[in-house]
Amino acid sequence: MAAKHDVEAIHGIIFPEYALDWESYQELVHTLSKTCPKLEFIVAGASENCGSAPGNFAFSTVFTHKEGQNGDGSVRYGISTSRSKHHRWRLDEGQISTYALASALDPRYVWWEDIPLSKREVHVNVFRDTSTFAAMICEDLARVDPCHPILRAMAPSLVFVLLMDGPQIPERWSARYATALAEDPGSSVLTLTSAALMRRSNQTRSPSRPENWSIALWRDDSGRSVPIVCDDKSHGVVLTLSGYRTTEVSLDGRANPLARAWRYHGHQPVRVDPKAPALDVDEGDDLSLEEVVRLVTGLDERIPPRRQPSAPPVSTPETPA
Repeated sequence: MAAKHDVEAIHGIIFPEYALDWESYQELVHTLSKTCPKLEFIVAGASENCGSAPGNFAFSTVFTHKEGQNGDGSVRYGISTSRSKHHRWRLDEGQISTYALASALDPRYVWWEDIPLSKREVHVNVFRDTSTFAAMICEDLARVDPCHPILRAMAPSLVFVLLMDGPQIPERWSARYATALAEDPGSSVLTLTSAALMRRSNQTRSPSRPENWSIALWRDDSGRSVPIVCDDKSHGVVLTLSGYRTTEVSLDGRANPLARAWRYHGHQPVRVDPKAPALDVDEGDDLSLEEVVRLVTGLDERIPPRRQPSAPPVSTPETPA
């Protein structure tokens, strides 16, 4: 609801690395495609691909329209793809200590993320006809091979980097590599981490280091770096961006005067308050993912009454993209 007071509409929703599974994501896309007419895309880190195979993946959905049958007008739907992470996460003693994982991972050893490495792909999605975006997953940002040359060749307008990392500040590794993409090819880059690891990092910090709740970092070709703060009592952040017309020129001299360069104009933390009088739920009720997203983004005035338990829906997974 705070988001609705601050902006007119939500046009995109981003989740960090490993945030969802395929079933949750599919339900979210299906519901929001019908109830949120101005939503243009969703990007999320996931523990499964579109075929429910386990791993570390990035989902992307772009909403579009097609003509209905028998002249019934246009029908709104989402086109979803998933692509796997290109590189495994390597945890050393320092990271294990920083995130307080020593009770589960012996810090005397080096640990590697247990995921399959499949065919490497880079997906670029078009929105508003003149802009494009791509999603990267954690280590893929730091490794030049194989996706950086492809991204530089395609020059997406926006790059979303999904992370499980500490606070996003200009001094961290993610900011350095985001700067490289912002300078060449000039993409606007948003790195986004999970609140869980940021909270663990704050809990194990030295007494001389203050808490840091920069859950994201914005970087564009103007050289501006903006930490996006989401305090520990908030559940999300609403960013305000604007697309400025710019001209892109290819190596062979062709010009595209209709391209867009995206710029940051502000952000507002938002939270779900289960005790708010506008909510028709009991304090102990569990909220579904759909209800949380709709409330945080201000797409609903209130959450509907708690539903009675029912059998889970049966669906056929889509073919992995």
